[in-house]
Amino acid sequence: MSRSEDTHWSKALLRLKSAAQALFNALFQLICFVLLAACLYLFGKEIMVKQPRYELLISLGTFTVLLALGGQYGQHFFARLKKLGPLELFEKEAPSLLAGLTKAVQDSKITLDHLGAPLSPSTDYFLRRADLGISLLEFLGRDQFKSLDKQELGTMILRIAILSLQRGDWWRGRNRLELLREIAGEDFKAATVSYNLGVAYWKCAEECPEQDRDKTLRLAQENFAKATTKDPFDHEAPYMLAYIQDELGLQDLAIQSNWKALRIRSDFAPARYNLAISLLKKEEIEKAAEKVLGIRPTDMEGLETLQFAPSDPELWPLLKDDDFGPEVRRRLDFFQNPLNFLE
Repeated sequence: MSRSEDTHWSKALLRLKSAAQALFNALFQLICFVLLAACLYLFGKEIMVKQPRYELLISLGTFTVLLALGGQYGQHFFARLKKLGPLELFEKEAPSLLAGLTKAVQDSKITLDHLGAPLSPSTDYFLRRADLGISLLEFLGRDQFKSLDKQELGTMILRIAILSLQRGDWWRGRNRLELLREIAGEDFKAATVSYNLGVAYWKCAEECPEQDRDKTLRLAQENFAKATTKDPFDHEAPYMLAYIQDELGLQDLAIQSNWKALRIRSDFAPARYNLAISLLKKEEIEKAAEKVLGIRPTDMEGLETLQFAPSDPELWPLLKDDDFGPEVRRRLDFFQNPLNFLE
């Protein structure tokens, strides 16, 4: 075949391809406009009724806009829309978000030191701004955090998480602590992160569906156990571990964990009381009574524990016991009346 014949056939194929593309575009636009007309008709019909279904109107409106753009710009619009991900949609904003979050990290060094105290307006502002920046960057993809200093960012996320827990926002606190683990690693402030994540899982377990309760409690158990290992001098971690173990029906493990808390802090009344509860569930009534009677009002949280005990249904089997109940009731009744301390 000569070069002139080859060129002739190439041009013919190119014209055929162009004609086919034009025909396809025309059919595509025709379909879009037919569907657009149908959507407009349904939209107008629905809006005229006395009680229009707003979710249907929103759906029809959205579909109408998409069809109009599709009819105007062809299938390339839908191809581009399909490819778009969160990062592409906001790729221009990502650098400014990172810059804003970096500034929030720097501000947090000064303003977020005392989370137990009431927040000043400036502290609350910085915290909210930082948390919003974290949420937006998380939406863009967690790889965005790689350009920030892990120690500084981790410290700020931890502060946000702890404050969320203090405010009773358990699910946000849980999310932030899980994000912190992913960004900064398992070893970043391991004892503090593990303890607070245990608290978050425990409180979330109280609100989650029944079928997820035990699974969430086991996550709490895992994190309190890790906190106990990472900080062997903290009495709160084994105490909380014992509480979760008791909730899971693991009374023997709960007893061991409460003893561990008492070895660290022998006057920690809540651990002694919960030890009594676990013993009571094992029907070791005499030992349970001994532990309750061993709580003194001068112990750490001792008076609060003694005043709370009579209202706890888990202690009632001991209070109703014929042999040990009367003595325990007399002891607890004494501390219900503040005037007894004046005698």
